[in-house]
Amino acid sequence: MPEIEYKIGTGVFKDETPLQAEGYAIDTQGYRIHRGGWQTQRGHERATSQTFTGLVRGSIAWADASGVKAAAFGTADNMFTFYGGAIRDITPDKLRGMGTDIFTTVDGEATITVTLENHGLRPGDTFNQEFADAVGGLTLDAAYEVVDVLDISRFTIAHGSPATSDETGGGFVMYRVPLDPGLVDGTGGAGWGTGTFGGNFYGTTTIGDTDARRWSMSPWGGNNVLAVPHNGALYEYAPSPTYPELITDDWTLDAQWSYDAGTKTITATAGTANRAAQNLINKLSGGLEYEVEFDLVRTSGSGTVQIKITSTAGGVDTFFSIGLPLSKDGTYRFSFQSPPSPTDFAFAKDTAFAGTISNLSVKLRQKAYRIMSAPQYCRGVMTDANNIAVVWGCTRQDGIYDRLALRWPNIGDNRTWISSPTNFAGENVDFGAASEIVSVIPTRRENLVFTDANVFAMRFTGQVGDAFAFVPLGGGAGLKAPGAVAAHSGRVFWWGRDDSFYIYQGSAAQIIECPLRRDVVDNLAAGQDAKISFSIRAEFSEVRISYADKRDGNEVSRAIVFNWIENKWYNDTEDRTEYIGADVFADPIGFGKNGGIYYHDLGKTANGNALQASMTSGFFDLEFGTKLAALKRFFPDFDDHTGEMDLYILARDRARGPVRTYGPYPIRPDTSVVQLAQILARQFAVKLVADTPDLNHRFGSFRLEIDQTEAMR
Repeated sequence: MPEIEYKIGTGVFKDETPLQAEGYAIDTQGYRIHRGGWQTQRGHERATSQTFTGLVRGSIAWADASGVKAAAFGTADNMFTFYGGAIRDITPDKLRGMGTDIFTTVDGEATITVTLENHGLRPGDTFNQEFADAVGGLTLDAAYEVVDVLDISRFTIAHGSPATSDETGGGFVMYRVPLDPGLVDGTGGAGWGTGTFGGNFYGTTTIGDTDARRWSMSPWGGNNVLAVPHNGALYEYAPSPTYPELITDDWTLDAQWSYDAGTKTITATAGTANRAAQNLINKLSGGLEYEVEFDLVRTSGSGTVQIKITSTAGGVDTFFSIGLPLSKDGTYRFSFQSPPSPTDFAFAKDTAFAGTISNLSVKLRQKAYRIMSAPQYCRGVMTDANNIAVVWGCTRQDGIYDRLALRWPNIGDNRTWISSPTNFAGENVDFGAASEIVSVIPTRRENLVFTDANVFAMRFTGQVGDAFAFVPLGGGAGLKAPGAVAAHSGRVFWWGRDDSFYIYQGSAAQIIECPLRRDVVDNLAAGQDAKISFSIRAEFSEVRISYADKRDGNEVSRAIVFNWIENKWYNDTEDRTEYIGADVFADPIGFGKNGGIYYHDLGKTANGNALQASMTSGFFDLEFGTKLAALKRFFPDFDDHTGEMDLYILARDRARGPVRTYGPYPIRPDTSVVQLAQILARQFAVKLVADTPDLNHRFGSFRLEIDQTEAMR
């Protein structure tokens, strides 16, 4: 009764036959490769009892100026932060502002043209407006659906009745367009025939989006985060632990102004153009976005009032007008960016204005906000090491949308996007034979631009007017999907458009041979490439690739993992749609399908519940299958063992013969030998299964006691 060594070598070989995978695993869940052996993955725990809605596609972590750790993440419909241990909905408006005489009517037609610079809208968006005067005989008193986009400054809406004249008007208008819902699942198959390919705005229409909405995010300025929903505008968010009210009872009133502290109302009479002001030194901060809300009632029926902020930048008082002069009663809600070195906040009236301003509130903006000067349509954003924001798949400086356009603003300034002889803003559209830019990522020494056909190094030159040089990198295919790339410590990993896996370490791209590739590619859910995400587990030298497998449906359900030190792969099941690697946060963060946020690689439980792990080895035989063998006993070789597991023996007589399963045979931390039934076969495999809330072990080389019983005939 000899004992033989039975070692399950590191690596999973799904693309081979079970006998070719002899000595390795053919399927794993909840295990990982570590230090030349196998060990169970650690557990996870909820980061907060709060939940979010939707499925996360795109995320980022950073620390704010005070060192508080923050994360931002996006779903098909919303953008959220995880900050100070709490989840907050920070979904931006797609468009928000005020204008004058923005409507144009045509006699006899119900279609109205709306003129708004850099609107960034698409058909199907909801255009809400307030305060408009009648124009062309039409009273505009409803929310309207955007019917068509004419260019970057004009779109159309439809009224319920035709206009009675040709007219441009409407007077003062406040407008708001909420962020449109994105796709939860890719539709696939629509391809190049959708949208308005060949026109200026391919990719801007709702029907042009065939992929699940994915967000691209990047830290900005040491405190904030930039974000782009696929084919959307550029947004910024400034986190804050609190959002205190900045307005107090301490008003400085010129003649003809008075203040009632009981009702919190300031009142003006006609006669002199002057101000009611508050000192907001050390309350307002230059460059940040604030929200203001108040009720305005005029008593004289004429005149205007406008918000003005005084700046002392450069030692000279400068007055900045916020919004437009207001001449209509109502509740006003809008946002503004504070100028540099602000000192006071004031209502400035003309000579005719008389009325009251009440319920005034000024607070730091609690949601993300759009950067109106940035390209209206983008596919992604990143910030490079020189503090330059970069967007791609965007509107060029000439206003034409181009999926090969890559643009950047001035250094440290995400609002100056038009190039001039005195700034570093610029663009590039020359990327060889490619048809689109898929993603751009920063690395230690350079940025990498991934198109659908090739990869370029984007290197800072420091020259005004020519800030970056673009160098093609040979030996690498383009990128399969926006989330299919990750970088760590000089290494860049990606999933190529040719379905090979690549690594770049500063010289040339190299293919990583993957014994799971065929199984993954053959079963990738059609049209769901946008759900692919790469994440780094630096502690274990791993890049984890999560994807949607058609055997499970359209949602992310499986993962493959590459260990770059061992140069080996393994597979896993997946219950997260996105991860953020441990860097800013001490532990990896996973975003669950149930709306939960989890810290990973912690403890031995699944948030207090059982952890699951399983492994199936390839089949082995004796003397090339010429002998029948009887398995008698199994000798475990586990260390750091907690929790119970079950052993199964899989047996068969030919490579394509039926498989017989024996077990379960329990293995506990104190088990030294497992007595097996008299299992007779020519080929055997081992399967380990654990489902326990106290799961932990690693193993090396097992032993099997076997009798050889009969020569093969």
